[in-house]
Amino acid sequence: MPPKLCHFQDHLSVCQCGSRPEAGFALLVTLGIIMVVSGLSVSFIAFMNRAQTQAGERYRRTAAMAAAEAGVYRALQILEAVAPDGSLGRDWRPVDYSEVLQAGSPETRVTLSVSDGQGGAVLVTSTGQVSGVSRRLRARVHLASPALLAAVYSPGVIYIGEPPASVSVINYNEPFLQRPWAHIATGKGIWFTGPGVAIKGMRTQSDMLTRAPNTPVVRDMRIVSSSRDPVRLMLAGESELLVGGVRRNVEELRTVGVDIDGVVIRREVLPSLPHLNRSFYRSLAAANMKNAKYNEAAGRFFGDSELAEKRDSLYSEAQFARLHSYLRSVPPEAVLDGTIYVTGVVELLGSGRLRITDGALVCEGSLFVGGNVHLEIVHSVPTRTLPSVVTLDDGGLKVNSRGFLRVDGLVYSSGEIEFDNSRVEVVGAILSADSNLGFRNSGSVVTIYYDSVILGTPALFVPKGSTIIAWVASWEELP
Repeated sequence: MPPKLCHFQDHLSVCQCGSRPEAGFALLVTLGIIMVVSGLSVSFIAFMNRAQTQAGERYRRTAAMAAAEAGVYRALQILEAVAPDGSLGRDWRPVDYSEVLQAGSPETRVTLSVSDGQGGAVLVTSTGQVSGVSRRLRARVHLASPALLAAVYSPGVIYIGEPPASVSVINYNEPFLQRPWAHIATGKGIWFTGPGVAIKGMRTQSDMLTRAPNTPVVRDMRIVSSSRDPVRLMLAGESELLVGGVRRNVEELRTVGVDIDGVVIRREVLPSLPHLNRSFYRSLAAANMKNAKYNEAAGRFFGDSELAEKRDSLYSEAQFARLHSYLRSVPPEAVLDGTIYVTGVVELLGSGRLRITDGALVCEGSLFVGGNVHLEIVHSVPTRTLPSVVTLDDGGLKVNSRGFLRVDGLVYSSGEIEFDNSRVEVVGAILSADSNLGFRNSGSVVTIYYDSVILGTPALFVPKGSTIIAWVASWEELP
């Protein structure tokens, strides 16, 4: 028996020793799985917390940007109307004006600062705040006259006569919006000599929408005659529509062959004419040194030492006449650059071409273009709000004798604008301040590619008490 017992004990001992490693391994595996699952759970929870935090941050940043944008539009509303303190909105210049937007939870707040910028612009800085997150926008705003919503504007008479005289207005970069607000706005009336003259409102083809605004593409513009817009006329006071000296209504104009179809708006008075600050453009020309090489060459050519030493682009009448004569004698690639200011009358006669890039031609007197002279003024994006031609001191603009005017930007004339047997292409609008005969087209083909960017023309100021339009020239996000 003892030997058997010992054998049984030995067998039991062997069985126990063989089972302990298997149980320990299972326990280790279980513990390992628990640790892995715990680690994954912790990682998943951390990931979800991060994702939730990031989503909340993105939401707050998006909401703050939306609030900043809403703040800019709130400022535009005030500038066009009445300030919160009851004062005139156009004079509102707060440093840190704050409002809470009713946009639910969390609380949304905007803070506005408004200050004066260069060229009559107004700088609106809007800060949107949502749950401790802030974003800032700055908008450059111009307070423009509604007169700039017309393609052709004059407080006086607009005359279209001597076939094949025509005025065609085309929406340049917004063909499906109601721009311009009026094709022609006149304070005294529109006179037609009779059949064979025309006013047309037309639209560009849809494939032209991708063109950058205010680039020199006028010569390539294609017109779709079948997509004609109704011509909108603004007649103030006792303005009349006359054909051959006989007063007509819109329906009668169709019967005599005048190419007009559309809407006549009548008001007691036209929107106020903006006033131009000449000192702004004079200072631009005085700081413009880009034409110094042409000044020096022209001065030496004519023996004018003062012109030869001139660095800026602020000219007397005689100096600019010599400069133009010299440029006619050099190869066609000679181009003036930037704003040109002439303290007198400018006559571009004879033949040849004068090209100005990224600037304007401002005259303290009349501008005459004729005798096969081509005057071309083109802008790129950085200078797109500059005017093209400005005449001051009751000076007018006259393009005749087969002259050709092709310009980007507002044409602003203090006196009469006369186009006589010429061709005119304007990307922008035409404005005459003459209260008698403001615009006269005798046998000329005038095409206006209306561009609402003229609402941002610098140094144009609307008289106190007049209606204004707050037009945003640019946006930028601030850090």
